[in-house]
Amino acid sequence: MEGSSGMTVEGLLGLEGMAEAKIRAGRAGVHKMITKINVMEVPDIIDWVEEGEFLLTTAYSIKDDLHKLRDLISQLSQKGIVGLGIKTKRYIESIPADVIERAEELNFPLIEIPYEISYATIISRGLTEIISNQRNLLQQTEFFEDLLSRDLTKHQRALDRGTYFQFDSQLSYTVIVISINERAGCHQYSLETSNEQHGIKLKLLRIVKNVAKNQKKKVICGNKRNQMVVLYGASPNTESIIQKNEVMNYAEEVMKHGKFEAIGCISIGIGRNYDVTKEIWKSYEEANRAVECGRGRESRQVVHYDGLGIYRILSYENLHPELIQLYQEVLEPLVKYDEDKGTELVKTVKMFFKYNGNIKRISTEMYTHYNTIVYRIQRIQEITQMDLEDDDTRLNVHLALKILEMQLTQK
Repeated sequence: MEGSSGMTVEGLLGLEGMAEAKIRAGRAGVHKMITKINVMEVPDIIDWVEEGEFLLTTAYSIKDDLHKLRDLISQLSQKGIVGLGIKTKRYIESIPADVIERAEELNFPLIEIPYEISYATIISRGLTEIISNQRNLLQQTEFFEDLLSRDLTKHQRALDRGTYFQFDSQLSYTVIVISINERAGCHQYSLETSNEQHGIKLKLLRIVKNVAKNQKKKVICGNKRNQMVVLYGASPNTESIIQKNEVMNYAEEVMKHGKFEAIGCISIGIGRNYDVTKEIWKSYEEANRAVECGRGRESRQVVHYDGLGIYRILSYENLHPELIQLYQEVLEPLVKYDEDKGTELVKTVKMFFKYNGNIKRISTEMYTHYNTIVYRIQRIQEITQMDLEDDDTRLNVHLALKILEMQLTQK
């Protein structure tokens, strides 16, 4: 069961009594989420509307100058209004073509509502559906919060309601966390409004369920802390390595379909599988650490916790103060030097480790003269007062680079 915070425009059109209503423009926006339904019969409505509203009107206030409706639609779209339903055959005979064209340009749902359908019918049935969906979403959110909690009392409370949410306690579960990266340039969507976020989540939900259906897998989807959380169920008799390969294959298929549908940059983290339901919280925390460590790495957008290596240690919150101090002692002087002088000493250090100190290879990869690389290595050692030939020093610098990488990907 997947809840929602309201009702989509498509859902509104599917309500009893709305069969004769026709969408005239903005079909691409029917996934938008309606949280309120309001009536617009005054010319200054733009000052009173709120994001998430669906408006109903007879166009009475602008019946003598319908071209104003074209500009109004642009304003409503900018304010985050979900769509507009216009009752025709009373004050206006039909919706003007230029109004339809503008709504289509903006993917703004424009619905022609027959005169016979009353406002009361639409508002009453619409709000009933919205409230029901919001209640279901709240219940679902509470279920996931309790199920993934360390608190055994809360966890048991979730198990008691598990059947309602199609949770089979006889299966072993792996938690998958899907995060939409909101860094500039990372995706093709703007996440400025809740409806834009909802549109992306709807696409993801469809992908997650379709891939599971195609692979004949049992999954339960929910939202927790602005993430999509997927519970991947498997038989407890499945061998560990087989189960791990299957869940990785599932996640990679989700990633592939996400890219195909141009969702943009999503990161997927996978926790370990646990046979005992009271340990699912461990899988959730592991998946979170995996998604954070894998975020921003083009080659590793699907990350299993077991594949984190040293990052399994570096990602523990309790170690954070010590890790930051290590970074400040070892690498921060080089970072500040680069910022002040416009140099590439940190990049040179990275290449030093990547190519195991092979100066010739480093100079080739950085398109920099051999002697310049030698000078940079000397300068690095002078600034940091460290000997890069010393094994312990190398370990510290390498760890500091990993810490820097984690800081950059989490910004």
